[in-house]
Amino acid sequence: MALLEVKNYAVHFRRGGKPIRAVDGVSFTLERGETLGVVGESGSGKTTLFLGMLGLLSRHAANFRGSVRFDGMDITDPAAENIRTLRGRRITMIFQDPMTALNPYLRVETQLFEAIRRSEGASRMDLLSARRQAAALLQAVGIPDAAQRIRQYPHMFSGGMRQRVMVAMALAPAPDLLIADEPTTALDVTVRAQVLRELASAREQYGMAMALISHDIGMVARFAQTMMVLYAGRIMEMGPVTAVLERPAHPYTRALLACQPSLARRGDLLRAVPGAPPLDGAPERGCAFADRCGYAGDRCRAAVPEPIPARTGITGHITSCIRQEEGLW
Repeated sequence: MALLEVKNYAVHFRRGGKPIRAVDGVSFTLERGETLGVVGESGSGKTTLFLGMLGLLSRHAANFRGSVRFDGMDITDPAAENIRTLRGRRITMIFQDPMTALNPYLRVETQLFEAIRRSEGASRMDLLSARRQAAALLQAVGIPDAAQRIRQYPHMFSGGMRQRVMVAMALAPAPDLLIADEPTTALDVTVRAQVLRELASAREQYGMAMALISHDIGMVARFAQTMMVLYAGRIMEMGPVTAVLERPAHPYTRALLACQPSLARRGDLLRAVPGAPPLDGAPERGCAFADRCGYAGDRCRAAVPEPIPARTGITGHITSCIRQEEGLW
């Protein structure tokens, strides 16, 4: 049994009488010890997908459909009691904006203590032990003089240091599943590598599964085993990282890879995907990428394409392009 099973999951926001399909029919599984890389442009639904599953989106603002099971437990209902017991203990998240995720009124140590005490068997940990563990966590993610700095408030840290505090808090309870939303955005290259090594080490040590949300396809290629390409709230392509990168089966994946800077194309202008993602999320009919795709025809706009096996024949490699069998690329 997979640790996380998501079937036909959807998050539709309400705006007047028209739904905004931010996430529309996403299905995937995540095994223990596996890292799933989630890529796509801003507005593709990457963060919304996981915030919805964790019950962190308002039920008054959105409708939720589909099913989500974690370790055999149904956590589909965002208001269910079991998701509250899992969140922050067995499932943690590194949020994209540490300035708004950290409480500005509490010292860093207080916020770390809360995360540490949610771990198994640590609810009665004494203050001295908790302080030592908090300092060790900060030291592990590259914050110098950690024993002194844990007494400070978030505004006394730089943006990169606040990001590292978020990483430490997410790792503190030794979770079964870590959702890392752009975990290295504010970090310089050296610290970025250190934080990524710490995340990889935690995955091996605890058998932790990880969903790595990022615009950095190179980082996903290095640390993930499976890659999911989202666009307008739908899966365009998914499969083993090497298969998706070396033999992409969807025009959107090919377009994203073409945008990546390359030393082999030194001096060339950076490529861009023409157009922009739809503001209202996935369309009611047709492929979400059709208006920006050079291969799109009438069939592509007639119905929502279902994920099908990619012509690579590699197990688990799927695509939502109905024209991939025509040998156009």
